[in-house]
Amino acid sequence: MPQQQQPQSSHRDPDPLAAWAYSDELAQLQAELRAYAASVTGDASAADDIVQEANLAIWHKREQFEEVREGGFRAWAFRITYFKALSHRRDQSRRGWLVFNDDLAQQIAEKAEQMSQGQNLRMEALQTCMEHIKPEQRHLLIHIYGSGESVAQYSKRHQKNTEAMYKTLQRLKKKLQDCVTRKMIPSPINE
Repeated sequence: MPQQQQPQSSHRDPDPLAAWAYSDELAQLQAELRAYAASVTGDASAADDIVQEANLAIWHKREQFEEVREGGFRAWAFRITYFKALSHRRDQSRRGWLVFNDDLAQQIAEKAEQMSQGQNLRMEALQTCMEHIKPEQRHLLIHIYGSGESVAQYSKRHQKNTEAMYKTLQRLKKKLQDCVTRKMIPSPINE
């Protein structure tokens, strides 16, 4: 029985680390791309399939990304996902399913992308703000909100007053919230 050969890719990554970084960046966008695909099509159940098709296209077109500068990788991935979602909508329309008109789908897509970009900006602002608090405060926040350990357990283990720990966390959260809000509002001085 003849051995079946694997399909040969026309693309060979000269740098495996670059390919890994590319796939890592794509992996980080998956939840956003799914939400985006669902918002464009109005069909959350089809979002996974649409994103899978988009992922394949993004991967196969990865050499072309270097030529795409405006908006960066994220915008490029969203654009490819948008076209895959439109293709899905056309398929639904051919089957006689009710779909959004193109103008409405475009408006929804733009709004979804703006919301996603806003979330990314907030996360970047939070990271910057976290760098400006004391290391022990940063450790406390990361531990409490990242480990799943309760404030009471943490307080007991570190021999701290639980009520005081709650107040400290409340002050830190307020400080970070204010910092993020300031970073999100454009300053006329910095423009």
